[in-house]
Amino acid sequence: MIRASALSLGQWFKSWNSLHTSERQRFETLKYLQATDQQTYQTQCSTNHSLAERVKDISFWRNKLRSETDDMFAETTALNSMKKRLERSLVELQRPLRVVQQCLYHRERRLDNDLVNDEVEKQLLQEEELVRCYQLKMKEQIEKCNAQLAENRLVLRNLGKDLDNKWEAQYIDEKCYKLQMMGNLSCFPNDTLSNNITMTPESWAKSTEQNITRSQSERAASLQQRRAAEELLKFTPEDLWRKFITVNATFKARIRDVMEARDKLQVNMSQTQQEIFHTEMLIEKIRAALWAKRSPLQVAQFRLRDRTHRPRPELCHDNSQIKLMNEVQEIQGTVHRLEYDLKRTEETLAQLVRTKTSLERDLMVKANSLFIDRERCMGLRRSYPSCQALEGHP
Repeated sequence: MIRASALSLGQWFKSWNSLHTSERQRFETLKYLQATDQQTYQTQCSTNHSLAERVKDISFWRNKLRSETDDMFAETTALNSMKKRLERSLVELQRPLRVVQQCLYHRERRLDNDLVNDEVEKQLLQEEELVRCYQLKMKEQIEKCNAQLAENRLVLRNLGKDLDNKWEAQYIDEKCYKLQMMGNLSCFPNDTLSNNITMTPESWAKSTEQNITRSQSERAASLQQRRAAEELLKFTPEDLWRKFITVNATFKARIRDVMEARDKLQVNMSQTQQEIFHTEMLIEKIRAALWAKRSPLQVAQFRLRDRTHRPRPELCHDNSQIKLMNEVQEIQGTVHRLEYDLKRTEETLAQLVRTKTSLERDLMVKANSLFIDRERCMGLRRSYPSCQALEGHP
């Protein structure tokens, strides 16, 4: 009986020990569960905080990217507008070049002594060289603008791509931050969740900062290029119009000189015509005098001839014979002198006529030069483009 009691007591003790162990395990399990819940909650709070900080970082860089993108887009638009102004100005430069070339072409039609390399010709050649020089500078600036625009657009594409990535990343992180525990969420193996992650936060921020830094550098270069183009567009019309005024002044001086020479030629022509008139009148008088001497000479010669037919005893060298012979000699001397004077006067008339012809040619040359310089060239130069057009403004 004692043995039975001892057996029962052992069974009770064993049962009590098992019960105590079970309660201790349950308590420890409950304590562990509580600790893991607390740890999970703290971990999720820390993760949420990290996600919130990450969203702030992304938002910060997005704002910087957006601001830089807006600045770069505005600069690119301004540079593109400047390039269009350069292109319009380059087209307008064809007008002064055509004006100069047509002036040079028309002045090649000057005649005789007026076809010289005068000061107007030199100024026109200088003006042509100046226009061509600015055309070359315009083309160089347009090429530089095109190259800079290509760089700006490449930077804008990189900024836009980075900005899109930032927007998508921010959307995902905000979605993760707002994500709540739900029963229908799927689980994924850990090794598939981090295989694609290759960047550190430092390299991530540095990549975006490099994009922004490059954009700022290209934007500064674009601004410098735009200022150079603006300076060229400012100085081009100033220099061209300064030269235009100089050439016009040279034209006016040349026209004034030609008009003065023409006026002197006209005075000489008037005097020559008067001399021709008086010389022709003198020739008529000499011829009339010669005609008037014909009858007296014929009478005297006829008398001398008739007196030679007198009877031989009557052929006396009397006073009448002497008078007749003197009369014939006197009239013949007068005729010879008048014929000599007539010849000299006719030679003078011929020289005056040649002078008149030469003066007429010179007057025609001056009239042609005046027409070319005053009507043709100065008329063409009235179509010179304005400063506003040469600056590339519509």
